[in-house]
Amino acid sequence: MSILNLPPEMICHILGFLGIKDHSRFSLACKEYYEAFGITKIECDKGAEVRYDDFANRYTVLQGHHHRCRVLKRVVGLNVVKYTGTTRHVKELIITAYHKYIRGDTIRYTPKSLTGEGLKYLVKLDIAGPNICRISDVRFERLVTLRAGGCSIIRCKFDVLENLDLDCSRFLSEMPSTIKTLRVEFCKFSDDCVKEPLVNLVEIYSRTHDFMQYAPNVKRASFHDVDLYNLPESLEYLKLCSVEVYGDEFHLPNLRRLKIKRSIIGRIVAPRLSELTVRNTRNLVLDCPVLDVCNIYNVNSIVDIHSVLLMTDRVVDPKKFPKMRALYFYSYPRKNLRDTRRNTRRDIHEDLGDIVYELDMIYIDRVTVKITSNIKARVLVTLKIDKDVDLRKMSRLELIIAPIEYAAIVPAPIKFMEFNHARHSESGFIDLFRELFPDPSITAQEVARQPLL
Repeated sequence: MSILNLPPEMICHILGFLGIKDHSRFSLACKEYYEAFGITKIECDKGAEVRYDDFANRYTVLQGHHHRCRVLKRVVGLNVVKYTGTTRHVKELIITAYHKYIRGDTIRYTPKSLTGEGLKYLVKLDIAGPNICRISDVRFERLVTLRAGGCSIIRCKFDVLENLDLDCSRFLSEMPSTIKTLRVEFCKFSDDCVKEPLVNLVEIYSRTHDFMQYAPNVKRASFHDVDLYNLPESLEYLKLCSVEVYGDEFHLPNLRRLKIKRSIIGRIVAPRLSELTVRNTRNLVLDCPVLDVCNIYNVNSIVDIHSVLLMTDRVVDPKKFPKMRALYFYSYPRKNLRDTRRNTRRDIHEDLGDIVYELDMIYIDRVTVKITSNIKARVLVTLKIDKDVDLRKMSRLELIIAPIEYAAIVPAPIKFMEFNHARHSESGFIDLFRELFPDPSITAQEVARQPLL
């Protein structure tokens, strides 16, 4: 049976549970629906005041029961500078610093407050501005996503909230247990905002507040400038910046990616870890398998972690890392922990000792005559090649990636690719390695027999 056979009142009731995206998808998939219930997606306009009967391109509307109806029966999404008219069916509301007011029959807004019984029917609320907007004593029955900047949210209740994003706001309400993603930055919370475990919370980004202690099932977490007292075993991704984690040892059986910067943490046991990034951190003790990627920079301790791809600021001996296939030298790598970048900027590229890098891929920012005998990689990525360098001495070299001015000096049969900062430096180097050598599980002997992509 076609939906159009239902009474109009019943159709409107059913459609009342759909969001704007759902309405749009429905209109594309069902021609009859579109003809009977027109959807108009209209952008924000900073011009004149919009009134109830204004069809100008300023808001999202679900038109009347027939396409010939000229009355806006349902305004389902609102994003305007000034608005006077019906707000009875608004489901998604966007308010920015440029917005002056909303004078609706169920929702009212001024730069200082947002009120009205229609708030409880919102599905998505996005409000941000330089002024502190107050929202108080509201029960949001249908709100799924809340993004608030510069707001005070006081004594509010949330029945089905899943996504909460707060910036420079005061949240003096109870955190709902339905929350799934949480992002907070420079915010203030009431002492008792969490009254029960946030068992549905799977993703956290937090600055200065420890919500990890309430989230036993979190999978992705990023913390800045905070002290932590617990790391749940459910973690799959963890990023710490200027964080101290109290405890001697942490067993993280599901952790796949770990990023640490200017932080203090005890011994980590991560049997499934595949990617590690450590910056400006000391005394890291890690028990893990051979990693896919290990990225270490300015670490004042020896971190002997085996990885397929190693990114480092110091000279390393590949004999100590038999699984290593790709090496990225940060500019001016240090020979040892005592060296400073200032003292080694000139001579490190002129002498790598007797170390031979027989790898699949290597990045070094400058290739000199002396280090040509050290590099026996299949792919060389560099920014500068000295004029006296003979690339034919690199016996295994198949591809060189460098700035376009070096294309003329690359002898056959070596292939040349122009260097691109976005694709070939740091994180791009990782993607490039995976592109050229897509199967990390094959042995080095098998790799040597395979042509490059």
